[in-house]
Amino acid sequence: MKKLLTLGSFCATFACADSLLVSSAASFQQNAAISPGAIITVKGSTLAPTTLPAPDSRHPPTKLGDVILTVNDVPCALYYVSPNQINAVIDPSVQPGPALLVLQSPTRQAQVSINVQAPAAPAIFTLTGSGSGDGAIVNAFTANTEAFSVITGSGPTFLALFVTSLDPKTMPTVWIGGLSATVQYFGDPGVYPGMQQINVQLPPSLAGAGRVEVVVEQNGRRSNAVEVVMLPSQSVFPDDQANTVRSRELATVAWVPGTTLALVADENDDVVRVIDLSQRRVTHVIALPDGAQPAGIGVHGSGTLAVVAERGRGSIALIDLSALNVINEFQTGFGASAVAVSNDQAIIANSDADTASFFTFRAGLGTSALQIVATVPTGRLPRAIAVDSLHAYITNESAGSITVLDLANRTAVNTINLGADVRPGAIQILGSIRSRRKISTAFRSFSS
Repeated sequence: MKKLLTLGSFCATFACADSLLVSSAASFQQNAAISPGAIITVKGSTLAPTTLPAPDSRHPPTKLGDVILTVNDVPCALYYVSPNQINAVIDPSVQPGPALLVLQSPTRQAQVSINVQAPAAPAIFTLTGSGSGDGAIVNAFTANTEAFSVITGSGPTFLALFVTSLDPKTMPTVWIGGLSATVQYFGDPGVYPGMQQINVQLPPSLAGAGRVEVVVEQNGRRSNAVEVVMLPSQSVFPDDQANTVRSRELATVAWVPGTTLALVADENDDVVRVIDLSQRRVTHVIALPDGAQPAGIGVHGSGTLAVVAERGRGSIALIDLSALNVINEFQTGFGASAVAVSNDQAIIANSDADTASFFTFRAGLGTSALQIVATVPTGRLPRAIAVDSLHAYITNESAGSITVLDLANRTAVNTINLGADVRPGAIQILGSIRSRRKISTAFRSFSS
C-alpha cells in the first residue's frame, strides 16, 4: 500500500527576494515553526552558481554544487540547489528552539534566524510544488493522482498523502471535505529523508463531493489546505457515468444587479452559464478558454460587465453581459481563485501566488476595458474576498489570517490573525449593528 512519488516533482523554482526566505518545502508558509527532520525551502537570489538536483534523492548529500547549508552548525542534506531556491532537510539531531541557518555558496554567504519546534505543524506536498491546489495524493493501489472514487475495484479506496514535519509518535487526523478519514498507516517509509506518508480510507459519504479540501491535524496543529476531487458513485447527468469526472462541476455563482439573471461558473466545462431565475432555466452558455477552470465571478454594478477568475490559467476573463461573450483575457497571478468588485475596481485573489491584483474598469475602451494597476502581497493561500466602500478583506486560508486592503491606496493596511491553525475559507461583511461593521468568516468544516 506504500506508493511513493519522486521528490524531484516537488522541486519547482520560484521568483525570490534578496533576503533569505525559509519555509516548509510542502506548505511554503513563511515565518512558521519548522521541525527537526523537515524538508525546507530557502528562497533568495544568487544562492548557487548553477541548478543541480541531488544525484540520488534517496541519499541527498550535504554538499551540492559547492553549496553547504547548516542549521546551528549541523549540515543539511540537499535535494536541490539553484540560483533562486534550495530544497534541503534539517537534520533530525537539531534541537528545538531559536536556530541560525547559514548558507555557504561560491556566489553568496548569508544567514537567517529560524524557529525550530518539535512538534511543528505537518505540511502536505502538492503536485504543483506550490503548497496549494491539488495535493500530492495518490490512490494507494492504482497510483492514480487525479480525481478519486470512494470505491477501487470492489473495495474501499485508500489514499496515500505525502507530507513533511509529521510526528511519528502521535496519530494524525486527516480531514477530507470536513469529514475525518480513517488513518490506516502513518510514518516514515524510510525512502526519502524528511518525507512521511499517511494512508487513509475514504469515507463513502464523500462520493460526488467534487472538489474538496484536505487538511492534516496533529498535536492540535493543522497543515496547509490542499485539494482533491471526489467522483460521483452514480451518474448525475445523462451524459455522465459513475466514478468518472462529471461533465458539470459548479464552482461559484453571482447575481447580475437589476436583472433576474445569475452567472454560474463550471470549472470542468470551462464555461459560464447564464440562468434566468424567473424562467428557471439556462438561457446562454459563455465559453471560456480551454483550461480556464473558472473559480470566481464578480459583476460590475452597472450589470454590463463581469470578471471571471480563471484559476487554471492565472488570469481573468472580462465578459460583456450585453453580448454575452468574452471581451478579453488579462493575466493576474498563479491560481486566480476569487473576485470582488467595488465601484470601478476589481480585486482578484491569486491563491498560488499569495497576492491580490487590482484592476480598474475603463468605460468605452472595448478589449482594454480593464487595466491592472497594482499587485499586493497577502498571506499564504488567499482564498476569498469581501469588500465594502473602503476596504477589501481577503482570507488567507493556510496562514489563518485576513489581509485588509485599502481600496483607495491599493495597499495592505492590516492583518487580522485568526490563529495559526484556523483555515478561513469564506468571508462576508454583515449589516451594521450600532454603526459597527461586522465581518463573518466561514472556516472549513474541521471539527475541534
